Amino acid sequence: MGGNWQNTSRATNAYDKNGNFYELVMYEWKDKAWEGFMRNTDTFNNKNQKIESLSQMWNIDKWEDISRIKYTYDGNGRLSEEITDMNMGVSWMATGRRTYQYDGKGR
Repeated sequence: MGGNWQNTSRATNAYDKNGNFYELVMYEWKDKAWEGFMRNTDTFNNKNQKIESLSQMWNIDKWEDISRIKYTYDGNGRLSEEITDMNMGVSWMATGRRTYQYDGKGR
């Protein structure tokens, strides 16, 4: 088999002080250097519940927002709603909504 490894892509992960996985960054190997490609960043509230997930793409020299998901929880701390928005350049546009309902046993 012998051959040399060649760089093509890599990923980095980050965790906050509470152990929450909050960032994934993907890179591509371009012109003999790593260049950002995609980044997902999650935000958590003081109960360690994810409240937002932001997706971004690298564009020349900066990260640009592509989409986001906002999460809402009920009084028992269970996920009750997800709202998906797409970045339309000057504003966000809601593109999806998912609701969750639970029975008496919390399922």
